[in-house]
Amino acid sequence: IEFWGSNAFEPMVIVNPDGTLSGVYAEFLEKINSRLGTRIRLRIEAAPILLRQVKKGEIDGILSIHPDLADQLGLLKSSGYFNAYPTVFASSNTQFSSPSDFAGKKVAIVKEIFFSKHIVQNYAAEAEILHVKTAQEGLQKIQSGEADFFVGLSANSYLISKYRLTGIEPKYTFFGYTTRFGMGIRSDWPELVSIMDKVIASFPPNEVNELVEKWVQIPLPRGTVELSPGEKAWLKQDHTIRVRLGDQAPYAYLKGGKPLGISVDFLDVISKRTGIKFQYVTSSPPFFADLQGLIQHTGPDLLPSLTPSTEREKVILFTDTYVSSPKFIFTRDDAPFVASMESLSGKTVAVVKDYLVHKELSENFPDINLLILDNNKSALGAVSSGKAFAFIGGILSTPAMINGFGFQNLKASAPSSLSDAAVAMGVRNDWPELHSILNKGLDSIPEAEKTAIINKWSTAHFEYGVNPADVMRRITAVAAVALGIIVFIVIWNRSLAGRVRERTADLVNVNATLEKEITERRQAEEKLIYQALLVENASDAVVSVDMDYRIRSWNAAAEKIYGWDVEEAVGQEFRTLTDIKYLGVERDGVLETVSGVGSWRGDIRQTRQDGNFIYVQASVSLVKGDDGDPIGLLGVCRDITEAKEIEEKLREYQGRLRHLSSQLTIAEEKERSRLAADLHDHVGQSLTFSRLQLARVRKDLPDDKVAAAIEEVSQSLLATIQDTRDLIFDLSSPLLKEVGLEAAINDWIEEQVSKKHGIDTELLVDKPLKLLEDDLKAILFRNVRELLTNVIKHAQADRVVVSIKTSEGDLKIAVDDDGIGFDPSRLSNPGPSEAGFGLFSIQERMGDFGGSLEITSGAGKGCRATLTVPMKTLSS
Repeated sequence: IEFWGSNAFEPMVIVNPDGTLSGVYAEFLEKINSRLGTRIRLRIEAAPILLRQVKKGEIDGILSIHPDLADQLGLLKSSGYFNAYPTVFASSNTQFSSPSDFAGKKVAIVKEIFFSKHIVQNYAAEAEILHVKTAQEGLQKIQSGEADFFVGLSANSYLISKYRLTGIEPKYTFFGYTTRFGMGIRSDWPELVSIMDKVIASFPPNEVNELVEKWVQIPLPRGTVELSPGEKAWLKQDHTIRVRLGDQAPYAYLKGGKPLGISVDFLDVISKRTGIKFQYVTSSPPFFADLQGLIQHTGPDLLPSLTPSTEREKVILFTDTYVSSPKFIFTRDDAPFVASMESLSGKTVAVVKDYLVHKELSENFPDINLLILDNNKSALGAVSSGKAFAFIGGILSTPAMINGFGFQNLKASAPSSLSDAAVAMGVRNDWPELHSILNKGLDSIPEAEKTAIINKWSTAHFEYGVNPADVMRRITAVAAVALGIIVFIVIWNRSLAGRVRERTADLVNVNATLEKEITERRQAEEKLIYQALLVENASDAVVSVDMDYRIRSWNAAAEKIYGWDVEEAVGQEFRTLTDIKYLGVERDGVLETVSGVGSWRGDIRQTRQDGNFIYVQASVSLVKGDDGDPIGLLGVCRDITEAKEIEEKLREYQGRLRHLSSQLTIAEEKERSRLAADLHDHVGQSLTFSRLQLARVRKDLPDDKVAAAIEEVSQSLLATIQDTRDLIFDLSSPLLKEVGLEAAINDWIEEQVSKKHGIDTELLVDKPLKLLEDDLKAILFRNVRELLTNVIKHAQADRVVVSIKTSEGDLKIAVDDDGIGFDPSRLSNPGPSEAGFGLFSIQERMGDFGGSLEITSGAGKGCRATLTVPMKTLSS
């Protein structure tokens, strides 16, 4: 067994001048070999070469790998044993306090290192990225002035002293990206994963850390939360903290069985820094019931995204606010123009029971009719279906919910005058310790990290230090001024139109036409804005290209799926940028296909920015200009990589099962042959010899009565001998191995089909067969025997013909009967008791040898079953 590792990060692996290996991983592998009594070797290669070998399936395993990368490469994962701490290095006089300091700088990373790529993608989008081969080269780039920062591991501090890289020091550790690395093992060795899990579990908790600290100091986490004795005592009571998950994207919701959202990410960070554990309640009752459960301490214990109010603060403990956004009025896209809350007078507004919007509207806007519902989905659905005119919600959360619920006819119409949606965490009031711990956890998160979490889930991104609510207020103010100007212009135009109306009716008509055009233009612009929001918030990649395949638009989902941001992608040739491989149609034929029928749909393989392959399901439509001529293509692409990988594994498993079935059949036939030989050589011979002895005794006896009794015993032995011969024949034809396949088939149809069942039989052989392998002979004989057994049981036939011939490079064995026939389509889904299941088994066994079974039949038309084996199989 060989485990591979990268030479990019000393002292995890150190290649000594004499070619021997030392360092953390080398010593760890020595300990594993000592515990297991094995001789597993460690082989070192550069990261790009290592990844290529993995993709080719040419390695046994990787000693240390990020778990997400192991998943992408299709490797099995062991338990984690080593914590990796991504760290930023810089010269001593360079400041680095947060990831925002990457902007405009040169950042070196080791090429093809998984965590480094993710950090620069998420935090260094505005930096110039330099790729190096090793951590040593990255640090030397800083010393030479070619790079401002190097993103590596905290363990790379070892290189600073070893290579005397004076003036360089670690500046910042990404504890949010700390990952417990384990081993990646080839997918067909699950047993080795189990062995490695057990040996990793045998290490005492501090033994691996002590091994790491031998070479480098483990960094202390920044933002570690200092808990009071009372808080620590409360944590030791091991409370189960039940957290409500509702339908409130992007704060806290469930997707694919997994808790997601801004609040969930904040709770994950707090959990890591405080040790507190959360249990997410995924099948939650309506919000108002959960709110009462929190107040009455019956569960849940925590509402992760709750807006504080004076009334609520009397019975609920609220953490500090961690995100805020203005509330907007949302209507159908065909609704009349809405300028403010006053536009809702006399209208029906859908609200969620006991939300603050429900309270504010019922107390302050008595002219608005309220439709009270249990959850956001029902409320937004009421607006979408026309049961309600509007819904009021946060501009941060409501578009995400609209997209998630699939309501495509809703839009943000205007800002409301209600209080901002300030989001905090609501805690049951008899757990002040939990309230205090949560606040400390929130305080420990740097503002840049908070902003990154919010931007991850929000379609509107904000810079560090900018309050989203302040931004939206400014936008609202600008919009109000613009609206005032528009209103003034409209009033002035109408006044002018009144004066002109007195002089000429023609100008009135012109003015009316202009007003209509303005209205239509405004509605068209609103529709375009809404459509742009839908595209930007879509979960699938939406990409438009011109007739030269150059990208014209690229939404957020495309950035996520392919790895290139919009600035990098626009203007590039799409099929070249992503290295498209069409599955089922040549890529240059897509445009021709779309031009002919208007659309194309299919699966394609593409390349992400990081070089990894992905599979997407693409739907491509032709876009035409006003003159009807094609101007480009619009593609919607959905990532189906995981489904494709599962499909490939299923195909692999099916092949292995088919092969196993054939091997079991071969083993069974060999065992049948052995038993038949034993019965023939021992039991059969003994019975025959006993009968000969009885005949001799009977001949010498003078007593006729005794002789008659012996004759009766002799006849009984004769019947037993015949039964034994039948049993031997049922088990295996002795002629199969001694004479050949044709003789065995001929003997079987005469004895078992013709003599036993009275069916007329005939064997036709065009020429003697070449020597066949014993395994293939056994499978073919077994299959022919099963086909003939089916004829006996089901066909009600009077005649059966078995023909063996060589045609067009194939060996064909056909079984024809003149029976009642059947519908072959029944074979596609046979029941457990149907003969079709046996035919399915025959087809699987033939497939393992590269052959096939073909059935031709019909009601009252008899049946032909043809077994085909390629001649190359016979000669192999």
